[in-house]
Amino acid sequence: MSNYPVYCINLQHRKDRKLHTLNEFSKLNIPVNKVNYPYLTKNKKGGIFGCFDSHMKVWNDFFINYPKQKYCLVLEDDFVATNRSKIIIAKAAKFIDKNYDAIDILMLHNLAIKVNNSINNEFFSNGYGFLSHAYFITRHYIESIILKNKRLPKPNGRHFDFEMSVNKFDKDNMLYTEKIFYTNQNCMKQINSKSDNYVNIFDELFRQDVNKPIQYIVKLSAFAKKNNMLNDEGVKRVAYFVSYLIH
Repeated sequence: MSNYPVYCINLQHRKDRKLHTLNEFSKLNIPVNKVNYPYLTKNKKGGIFGCFDSHMKVWNDFFINYPKQKYCLVLEDDFVATNRSKIIIAKAAKFIDKNYDAIDILMLHNLAIKVNNSINNEFFSNGYGFLSHAYFITRHYIESIILKNKRLPKPNGRHFDFEMSVNKFDKDNMLYTEKIFYTNQNCMKQINSKSDNYVNIFDELFRQDVNKPIQYIVKLSAFAKKNNMLNDEGVKRVAYFVSYLIH
C-alpha cells in the first residue's frame, strides 16, 4: 500500500457493513488500523442528504488533518473488491502522481461515458458517470472549492455523484468538475442490493438495485454519443432533466 490516507464511510449503526469492509480491506492488503472510520450517524432528512454530508466530512477531515498529503482514497461501506482491484489501485496512485494537476477525482469503477483526453491511457480515461463508492480525491480539488466558496457545500437533496460529474447547469453547484477520471476495467463493485438513498417513492421504485439502472443509463448514453444523436453536453442535459423528474 502506498503512503496515502484511506477513509471508509460507515454509519455507526451499520455494524454489519463495517464487518463487510474488514473482509474487503483484507483482500486489498490494507491494514484495518490504517483506515479512518469517521464518526457518522444517520441523517434525519434521509440517505441522500446523509451520503452527501458524509463525503463532505471526509473531505474536510483529510484537508485539515493531512496537510502534506496530495490525495486520499475514499470508500463507501458497500464496496466490493475484485481480483483486479489491488493492481488497478496501485496504478491509480502512480497515475495521479504523474498527472496530479490534471486530476480532481479518480473513480475506481468504469460506469462512465468516456471523453478524449491527452492523459488517457490503457487503464484510465476522462469522462463523466455515476456512483461514488470508491475514488481518489486530490487536495487541490478540495482546496479550489473552499477558496472559491469559503466552505465545502452542504447537502441540497441532489445526488453527490451527479453534482460532481453531470450537473454543470445549476449555479449553486460547487462540485462540478470535468477533471474526473474512471478506470477502463472493472475495479470496485458495490454490494448488489437495494439503495437507501431515496428521495421519494418513485426514486425507491426506480432504484431497487442501484447498479442495474446505472449500467443501462451508461450504455444508452454511450450509444447516443457514438451514433451522434447527442454530444457530451446533450447527454448531461438529458441526465439533468431525468434526475429532476425522478427526484
